[in-house]
Amino acid sequence: MITAWQTKDRPGPKATDDLFLFVMLLVVTGLRPGELLALRWTDVNLLAPRPYLEVTGTIKQEKGLGVYRQEYPKSESSERPVEIPGSLVAMLLERQVIQTGPNPIDAVFPSRVGSWIPYSNMRRRWVSAVAGTKYAWVTFKTFRKAVAKLLTEQYDLRTAQEQLGHASQTTTETFYVGLNTEAPKVAETLEKFFKESTPSPKTG
Repeated sequence: MITAWQTKDRPGPKATDDLFLFVMLLVVTGLRPGELLALRWTDVNLLAPRPYLEVTGTIKQEKGLGVYRQEYPKSESSERPVEIPGSLVAMLLERQVIQTGPNPIDAVFPSRVGSWIPYSNMRRRWVSAVAGTKYAWVTFKTFRKAVAKLLTEQYDLRTAQEQLGHASQTTTETFYVGLNTEAPKVAETLEKFFKESTPSPKTG
């Protein structure tokens, strides 16, 4: 799907890997970008029979306070476990093993100096990566909508609501999805979507 960040993202392997993995997780989980940037390794269980992550916070940026992790997500209903497809488990395990640099905050996506990354920075990197490509129209919310629609079609509206962390099905139905049908496990469905939509990043 997207390979533009290989040349247009900021130089250096860490930045490229960060953006690729960040987008892949958005694609297969439907998390809000702030929720994903606030993810800590203590929130991730990669060795469970069904690997999952826990959404427990979000990234905020305020004048006078700077960038910080809010210790709760957008709403009470946004606190939730989210299953991780197998392809992403392998990528996260590898990242956990080889991650270098300061990380006193235990972030899955720390900045180069070990602080929280503001949403605006990651969005800017994405816009730069897809600029001039056929994916220039795609935003982070595009992935969230795609996950919502896919899960509603393959499962039901309630499954999509729970995955996205909405307080009501009305929000999910009004702003994100369409008709309801049924299908197998969430992780299997999202992993299929991931494999069909996104090649591995180029190396070298």
